[in-house]
Amino acid sequence: MYTRHAESLLDLVERTWVHRLRRASLAAEIDAEATMAAAAAAALGEVYRGLRRGSHHGLARRWPACVVVALSAVAATGYRSGSCWPAWWSATRYRGRAADAGAFGEAFLTALGLLGLPGLPEQAGAGRYVGPIMMHAGVPTSCLAEFFRFLLTGRSDGLDEPVHRFMEHGGDYAADLAERCLDLLDRLRAPEPDLEGLALPARVVDHALALVRDGLLDPTPEEERPQVLLAPFGQGVLLRLPEAAGPRTVTVGGETVPIRPGHPIPVARPVASARIHRDDGVRETGVRLVDPADPLLVFTENGRQVPAGRSLPADVFWAVFPGERELTADEPLRIVAESLLPPGWPGWRLVQVAPARASWIALDGGPRRRVSGRDRPRVHVGEPVAGVTGADGSPVVTGLSVWLPGGGATWSVEARRAGEVLFRGSFTPDRPVTITDVCGGTVLGEITLTVRGPIGRGARRTVTIAEGLAVRYEPELRLLAPDGLQPATARLSGPAGTVTLDFGATETERACAYGAGRLVLTPPHMRIATDRHGWRTAPLRLAVEELDTIEWLRIDGPEGGTLEVRAGGRAVQRVASSARGRHNPRRILDTVAACRGADLMLPPDIPVAYIRPAGSFSAAGHLGDRLVLADLVWLEGLVAELRPDDGPGEVVPVPRDGTVPLPPRLAAAAALRVRLAVPDPWTGPNWPPEAVTCRRPPAPGDPPRAAHPVTPTP
Repeated sequence: MYTRHAESLLDLVERTWVHRLRRASLAAEIDAEATMAAAAAAALGEVYRGLRRGSHHGLARRWPACVVVALSAVAATGYRSGSCWPAWWSATRYRGRAADAGAFGEAFLTALGLLGLPGLPEQAGAGRYVGPIMMHAGVPTSCLAEFFRFLLTGRSDGLDEPVHRFMEHGGDYAADLAERCLDLLDRLRAPEPDLEGLALPARVVDHALALVRDGLLDPTPEEERPQVLLAPFGQGVLLRLPEAAGPRTVTVGGETVPIRPGHPIPVARPVASARIHRDDGVRETGVRLVDPADPLLVFTENGRQVPAGRSLPADVFWAVFPGERELTADEPLRIVAESLLPPGWPGWRLVQVAPARASWIALDGGPRRRVSGRDRPRVHVGEPVAGVTGADGSPVVTGLSVWLPGGGATWSVEARRAGEVLFRGSFTPDRPVTITDVCGGTVLGEITLTVRGPIGRGARRTVTIAEGLAVRYEPELRLLAPDGLQPATARLSGPAGTVTLDFGATETERACAYGAGRLVLTPPHMRIATDRHGWRTAPLRLAVEELDTIEWLRIDGPEGGTLEVRAGGRAVQRVASSARGRHNPRRILDTVAACRGADLMLPPDIPVAYIRPAGSFSAAGHLGDRLVLADLVWLEGLVAELRPDDGPGEVVPVPRDGTVPLPPRLAAAAALRVRLAVPDPWTGPNWPPEAVTCRRPPAPGDPPRAAHPVTPTP
């Protein structure tokens, strides 16, 4: 029989640890004193020795906190070679066997359930118990060196299996622990590191300090990971390299293009992954994009991806998914907004979702994504400054605050700008509270706000803030004009002074220096899109022949749902929009074909599209060894017949941009007769009866002659 002393000790420790675990997510967070954990382990061993076989669940029911904290504390320092049991038998002073390990493992899982603490997905074999124990140990000391290297390099080949499993299946808890450790390593690069506010177990901090001091660990990361972002009202899904990275190329869906650090590139179509290649060929980085088994992409309100396994925001988020799949949940979802994806994502939807009371969402038949509880802190930003972003495309806001839940948990709140601490505070609210003025006065720049409490329940957000910033645009909304957009002026004013920028017809955005940073201004403007062309900021130039291939046309700009088809300067048809704000171009096909072209206008006189027969152009001219066709109406397969005055002609393909490379024999011709057509697969090109003559400008030494560099289309 066990002694009354062991029972009394466990009763005493239980009260203390239960109280502290109520304010934690993992047992490692309470940072139990080593002597206390050792005493509790010895007492549990003594009690277990006196129990009848099969009654081990009594340990978990009476002393759940002691079972969880003592076992995880011993494992944190005693884990070796894939097992924590030798260290546990030493601490309990009990010569245990496999059956005893199973008994204590079952007691540990039972205790987690009684305390409401998280575990890992069930696993067969020895990992069934070791995995959850290691999770609550918070990475054992013997594994910390390889764990830190994994965080710095992204290579997991040196991780012990339980740590690897925790990183893969630990969700928010694993991600938060990794983020705190990365923050620790980043601070250790300073000569006198500031280690306040990390909220990590002391042994983790001490071990990292020792590794760096002894030269066994370089805390400098090899390279930041690329980011998958979302521009919901622009280019859609984006891929962005960190600023510090050098030139790279990226391969997406078999197409390789250059990518500049800090400049996002659009992901043209839904593919499983992208490969980023360094110019020196030393290393290649893979980025997961769309999982074919669960093609649901989720992004925060400000466009940051929420990786699979992480819980979703409780307020709003963006979801990208195939249109034939249904977004499901345990409670009704509210669709706040819907936007368009680029043409390379046909059939996919982009919606902003408010989960309301839903605790999970999923695609029909897919895995569930958990929605974070209402007991998490939230970072609230002020209203974004219209049309103003940081250099990385993030919105610029005018204020920042933090909402903390009640319940007695302790929260560390810290705001930093370029490594400088602007605000730091610790709060233990019994009731919800909002912390304002976290930026410490007038601020212009990128702020990282970190809120840490129980592991897995923190918040972190990086925003560009400009307190007191205002912007005025003239006009307030740029309408479409024949050559692009209306000219515009933007006036930016604030604590750092006033800046005025002018925008031409083809300019949608401009960057400027403001204070110590750079801002990008994009005056509000009209734009149009079709299911084949994506968003454009100039009137579309469409071929009559392609109208029946376009399913919809959408206008983002002034209200007014009726378009006019104008031919010969007068309206010949009016087209109303659908309930979703889209127009069907096929409804005007007969009218446009009968008129051999027309203009699509938004009353009173806003051009939306110029529709002409394929191959129409307004002028042709020489540019060196190329022929330039202005205002070309291009269609797939378009070819040009180029015939000089003194010889046979040649048929060449016409690129989309209307710049046609001239064959060497024709480049020096004084004049070319030009005809365009789209060949029929059976009968060949149906050339127009009249050709357009394009004369080459006289070169030095040519005899004088009348110069006609361009000849309009008849």
